[in-house]
Amino acid sequence: MPALQPSLDFVSTYVAPTISNGFFLAPTDDKSNPILDFFIRIWLVLKAWFANLNLDFLNPVWNYIKDKGQITLEYIQQHQQLAILVGVSALILILSMVAPFLLVEFIRMIGFGAKGVAKGSWAALYQAMILGGYIAKGCSFAALQSAGALGKLPPLVSLVVILTVAGLLSFLVYLTYGHSDV
Repeated sequence: MPALQPSLDFVSTYVAPTISNGFFLAPTDDKSNPILDFFIRIWLVLKAWFANLNLDFLNPVWNYIKDKGQITLEYIQQHQQLAILVGVSALILILSMVAPFLLVEFIRMIGFGAKGVAKGSWAALYQAMILGGYIAKGCSFAALQSAGALGKLPPLVSLVVILTVAGLLSFLVYLTYGHSDV
């Protein structure tokens, strides 16, 4: 079977130059690093599979994508402000939707876990030093513990986080690109 064209061979182009001294050429013989050995074996299977795979049928698809990509780049160069507006809007949308999940992970990171306050964490220190043994129902500490245990924020808090992130990012874009009369 014919080999892949160099322009289509991702592994040879991007991955192979980063591999040095034959590190990934064979699985390790010692069992000191089974995780590395696992990924090396996956690499070898994928490498063998792609070596025997004829991907010539993808050339028309690749040429189509390349042509449409060129047209898209030309359009972006001609309409830079619109491209920036669409890109920044997409970024604001994505970051706004991811922010509540990141906030929950931050809450867990400071010690509000699924099984309660983690021993030796910032949350445990705050509980011991400031709150003592009494946690009032509905206080911010209880709300953080609830969010950490459930793994999600209440809907109203999620909405506030989304709108806050979107507003802050929009304000930063305004400060960066300034006000222009259209």
